[in-house]
Amino acid sequence: MSKYYFDRFDGIECMRDQVGADLSSRETARQAAQELLSEIAQEGIPDGSSREFIVDVRDNLGILIYTCRLSLTGRWLDHSVPPLGNRASSVSN
Repeated sequence: MSKYYFDRFDGIECMRDQVGADLSSRETARQAAQELLSEIAQEGIPDGSSREFIVDVRDNLGILIYTCRLSLTGRWLDHSVPPLGNRASSVSN
C-alpha cells in the first residue's frame, strides 16, 4: 500500500489534499482520480459557458504522477449550424 494525494480544481477553487488515501497501486489511484473528477463535475456544472475540472495525483513524496482533466464548453449556435445528427461532415475543429 502506498499513500496518494488527490488535489482538485473545479474551475474556481483549488483544494490540496492534506490527508491522502492508502491504495494498492498507481492504477487504483488513476481510477480513483477519474471517479473523483466525475463527482466534481456533477457537483459543479457552471452557470457560464465553460469550466475546467482537474484532479492531480501526488505520491507519498509529493511528486505529481497523474493528472486528469475534463473541460466543459457550451456555446449558443446560430441557425446555420445543422442538427447534431448532420454535423459530422460540416464541423471541423
